[in-house]
Amino acid sequence: MTSDVNHLLRDLWRSGVRVHLMPDRLRLDPPGVTPEPLRLALIEYRAEVKAVLAELPAPDRCQVCGDATRGPVGNAGHLNCTVCALIVAERRGWTVYAVEHEAAA
Repeated sequence: MTSDVNHLLRDLWRSGVRVHLMPDRLRLDPPGVTPEPLRLALIEYRAEVKAVLAELPAPDRCQVCGDATRGPVGNAGHLNCTVCALIVAERRGWTVYAVEHEAAA
């Protein structure tokens, strides 16, 4: 189930919406722009989303979707999973290159 929640939070992030856990509710930022299918999924997975967001921020967890990371990606040491970091890069118009690492002989 957590994987579904991670994907939902990423899809919201990709659509320009960030979900914040407030003491009494979930806050969507910016308000009023959430696509209807994502809004309905958020209602369906509300308890699971709250559980993931309640654990953040956490070391080695993406600050957006809560998925595991392998260390800091981005500026100022903020942690993002690769997918969420690529969404930010795309929004900023950055070119992203894939780099293949060769095994040491």
